[in-house]
Amino acid sequence: MSHESNGYVRLMPKRDWARAPARQHQFRVLEPWWQPYELIVTRSRQLRKIEPSAYCELLCEGERRHLLIPLALEPILADAVIGLGKLLLTGGREERFMTLFKVYEALQPNPEMKFAAVRHALAHATVVLDRPKTVSALLDLFGTTRIDLSTYTHQRIFWQVLGSLLTTVDTLLASRIEMSALQFTMSDEIAQPLTVSVASYYFRTELSELRSNQPRAM
Repeated sequence: MSHESNGYVRLMPKRDWARAPARQHQFRVLEPWWQPYELIVTRSRQLRKIEPSAYCELLCEGERRHLLIPLALEPILADAVIGLGKLLLTGGREERFMTLFKVYEALQPNPEMKFAAVRHALAHATVVLDRPKTVSALLDLFGTTRIDLSTYTHQRIFWQVLGSLLTTVDTLLASRIEMSALQFTMSDEIAQPLTVSVASYYFRTELSELRSNQPRAM
């Protein structure tokens, strides 16, 4: 069975992806963008301003829905989508985990201990990891409270946990977005959303006209 994986497959080495939970997961939050869109261009080539919105595609019953989620209306969902977009651009292993965990803790106020424990171990010195549940979770995972990513065994476990966290975030976020998917689905009138920087390059004249037609601040 073929599964949509978007760019998530690039987040870990191929050999670790092949045995991670993420490989068998049907991802539903696809193509998240790393910054808000503030403009749209219509199919009639008109440039219009919108509320700053996060963009992604949501897989619903085998069909991709293109969504724009306003930050002002749904800040948690919008920030989570933007966070996933940033994740796909993040380079280091530790930074990837921390970026993903930030999305996770916004969606799940009571995080699963194994995820929280790895986050604490990456963020703090080993000597200050004294919470019993954190210590217990790290010992269960790694056999020690110190994560040593220079060893193959710890690398393998780390990627397994990251893969599990990734699928958990996708499931949580997809279910939250789906409740309001119709509200956020892009209308057929919209050709594509744009950032101001892209519009200033490809639609310079239209952007200038749009700005000139806006009322001046008093």
